Amino acid sequence: MSAGDWKRFYQAVCDGDMRLVRHYIEAGIDVNYAHPEFFSTPLVAAIRNQREEVALFILQRGADPLRVSEVDGASPMDLLATSSLPRLQEQLDRMGIAARPARNFWKRWLGW
Repeated sequence: MSAGDWKRFYQAVCDGDMRLVRHYIEAGIDVNYAHPEFFSTPLVAAIRNQREEVALFILQRGADPLRVSEVDGASPMDLLATSSLPRLQEQLDRMGIAARPARNFWKRWLGW
């Protein structure tokens, strides 16, 4: 996949365009890749944009719910703690992964 394809995939995630998200995943796009322009994973983008159907789909296709977004240090689980995505939360509960409150930048950086 070229960088342009990944950007279109990322935009489809943000827009909730399931047809295009499905197309790119079936074509083999890496659902855990964080493009150097965005520094965020598709799962983080789906949760930020309240795209529960997309988030569930890419989670089922291998998205890492613990992978941290480099731009702000937020993981999908950090964002989910302040979001209203009940089906996604239920799926993660079944996987044994719990939401946690986000730590601020300095605490993460200092390892607190």
